[in-house]
Amino acid sequence: MLLRGSITQGVENLRPNQFVEVSIATNSTTQAQWDVPNSAIARVNGKTLVFVTTAQGFQAVAVKLLNEGANSSVITAELKGDEKLAVRGVSALKASLLGIGAQ
Repeated sequence: MLLRGSITQGVENLRPNQFVEVSIATNSTTQAQWDVPNSAIARVNGKTLVFVTTAQGFQAVAVKLLNEGANSSVITAELKGDEKLAVRGVSALKASLLGIGAQ
């Protein structure tokens, strides 16, 4: 995760292009949180979704995005935790959800 900050103390010890490591805590929630690859996340009509594998194919499930990183993101949703998520072909699933493409 790329963040920008302002260092106000100890500035004289810093050098150009130096990196600083930090820890960030998320707000606690009563729902479970999962780290999922960004390729599993779709945005449709202002909603953030993942596609869960079902016996009939895939079901779109709304998720709340808690933290978005470069390669993965932390989500919370009404999931049990043992679901299999689509991580490839998500754009085709999104198009199908929107009624785009072959019927």
